[in-house]
Amino acid sequence: MNLDRKIIGTPLFSLVDQYLSKSADKNNAVVVCGFWRSGTTFLMQALGELTHRRTFYEPFHALSKSFDFDLEDPYITKKGHTQVYPYWKEIVSEDFARSFDQLLIGASSSEWVRRHRKLKTTFYTDVLAKFVRSNLMIPYFVQSNVKTIWIIRHPGGVLSSLIRPGSNAEMLWQRLSSSSYYKKTLDNQPKLVNEMRALGLWFNYVGDEAYKNVIDFYFLTHFLPFREIKKDEPNMLVMPYEEIVLDPLTSFNRMLGFTDPDKSFLENEILKMAKKPSGVTKDARKGSSEHLKCFGWKNDLSEEMDHYITSCYEKYRIEALDHVLARIEELKNGHV
Repeated sequence: MNLDRKIIGTPLFSLVDQYLSKSADKNNAVVVCGFWRSGTTFLMQALGELTHRRTFYEPFHALSKSFDFDLEDPYITKKGHTQVYPYWKEIVSEDFARSFDQLLIGASSSEWVRRHRKLKTTFYTDVLAKFVRSNLMIPYFVQSNVKTIWIIRHPGGVLSSLIRPGSNAEMLWQRLSSSSYYKKTLDNQPKLVNEMRALGLWFNYVGDEAYKNVIDFYFLTHFLPFREIKKDEPNMLVMPYEEIVLDPLTSFNRMLGFTDPDKSFLENEILKMAKKPSGVTKDARKGSSEHLKCFGWKNDLSEEMDHYITSCYEKYRIEALDHVLARIEELKNGHV
């Protein structure tokens, strides 16, 4: 156990948050988002330290104290820590917009899991907020003029990370593969349901084929946001997870040029942060090659799972993702 984080860190975080409250520049805020198991925590920690931003871990989470908008909202309720995946056309209200603006200037109560926050970044002023379960909020982030980095991992890698023995993601897998999780999300968001129906999309809810729920939801939460965002949107940068892992220097220079175009960064500092693992699966990944981390998922999935992913590519036809998926294929074939 990290005693300084456990004993000193918690009151220190609270004191510093209170002191720095409302001192950040909203125009310097950065959002990192992506699907579960896509490297969002790693990117939050690395970019937070490199760019000197105070990090906020999943401030939409039901356990977070950052947001205090109407608890009848279809997304968050404190009772039982129930959450569903928010759709920006459903959730945006005056209360939500006000809470989001408060986050961007650092006037929030930090994140709900303090172990993911570095003591060093506690003393920085400007904000970097990391989200999962929020892909369907990306159009709202972008239209709010917030610089947004969307990290996208191959769905096979996401599924493998959830089901691989020893990955420490068993609880997450149980939740994500449950049909009740998606049913609750859809039942509470009629606009999302109507849009899915208009597009001819729906979920399987098949208990013995739970992986289909995860893959369908993966594609839906990449498909719908791209329908709302301009192709050359200046406030959004899409980064393949695989490229960040296999070509970290080029990838981080690209991201840093996006977040802080007027600053320069040392190569050795970038590589130091890029090679630092994070998240619950870091122990399971020790000793694995970078290429295996990105593309070893083929060894973990059944042929049926692999075929289903391919069928979803054809069903959802995410044209805006073509260049990302093409780049992932290049990397898989060794073209860094």
